[in-house]
Amino acid sequence: MIEHVEFESVTRQRLIARIIAIAIVTISLIETRYRMGISFSLLALLGIVSVISLDPGSSAALGFNARPVQGWGYWFRLALWFALVIGVISLIGFIIFQINDWTIPIYKTQPSVRVLVFMCIDAPVSEEILFRSLLTLAVLPTLGEWGTILVGGFLFSLLHVLSGNPGPDNQIAGFMLGWTFIKSKTILVPLAMHSGGNLIALGFQVAAWYFY
Repeated sequence: MIEHVEFESVTRQRLIARIIAIAIVTISLIETRYRMGISFSLLALLGIVSVISLDPGSSAALGFNARPVQGWGYWFRLALWFALVIGVISLIGFIIFQINDWTIPIYKTQPSVRVLVFMCIDAPVSEEILFRSLLTLAVLPTLGEWGTILVGGFLFSLLHVLSGNPGPDNQIAGFMLGWTFIKSKTILVPLAMHSGGNLIALGFQVAAWYFY
């Protein structure tokens, strides 16, 4: 009887943890849309602390593992392929815009340490915790791996649409990062890819600021 009560208590705590995770992700989207001044870093930290407090065994499910199951070499090579795929798709999009004489949005960024830290550290860390760790913990038991990847990818893309930075690269990246998280079983792999991708994007934006 005691074991049954303890099992129900653990199950209830895990359910509450999943609800909190979904609520945190939802708040981040609302914040992106209405600009209420809520820090993504604070939301990510609040979500992680709340979930682990309710379910101390959730660290592995959140991706807090120091090493991917396949090793780092595997993911380094795969990251290069991902970059190639996104680059080709971006090139195709550029060609389509040119053929149709559409205006190509050019993002210009003045170089600064603050922007570098935000794009390559702050944003990737908070977004990966929100849209990979917390979201996966919340929906994976119900939707399964591919359902989680689809939902996470679409929400990640929606985040960038709401922030005024839409693009097929963000949609593709959302699916890829979700897949890498589930397959590698560590948040470090999508985090590294996200940070690297933002660094490349920042490089183009700084170049546009200087030369365009």
